[in-house]
Amino acid sequence: MDCDEVLMVQVAMQEMYQTEKDIDLLMWRMVDDPAGPMTEDEIMNTLQGILELHRARCNKLNAKLNIGTIMTEMVRLSQTKKT
Repeated sequence: MDCDEVLMVQVAMQEMYQTEKDIDLLMWRMVDDPAGPMTEDEIMNTLQGILELHRARCNKLNAKLNIGTIMTEMVRLSQTKKT
């Protein structure tokens, strides 16, 4: 795994925290927004959107985290340290 691949994985991992920010924003919208409360349909639609975005972020992270490549690299590094 080269430096660019490591950076891409780190970026994808950081993007996972966006889900927390999305939920915080929804809670603000539900409770504190001066525009007033959300309807049940608005809440459900927003939650479904957050869920889909989270799934997309997970898929992207999994694509970047080619587990086979990581395991091969870990074995290579452990063998390098032994010699």
